[in-house]
Amino acid sequence: MYGAERMDRERMHADWICDACSTMNFARRTECFKCSAPKGSASRHVPPADMSEERPVLIVKNLLDTTTEGSLLDAFGHFGQVRQTRGIASAPG
Repeated sequence: MYGAERMDRERMHADWICDACSTMNFARRTECFKCSAPKGSASRHVPPADMSEERPVLIVKNLLDTTTEGSLLDAFGHFGQVRQTRGIASAPG
């Protein structure tokens, strides 16, 4: 598979974020498990994880717009090694 075809396939099998309530849903769902809103064609998708090594993930929602990666590292660093942070903006509304 090449280019756009591969990207379309990956998006189809990717977890997604509800446009209505910003809840993450598994790829198999066609509507949000929390608010029952249908999966939209423009729904944001969560990039697939690299499963070659174990990487526990902590999702933190409803952060202030002023929250930085540095402040997250400071807040969670004393629980263990934080290897990566990634911000996903909330849906407008």
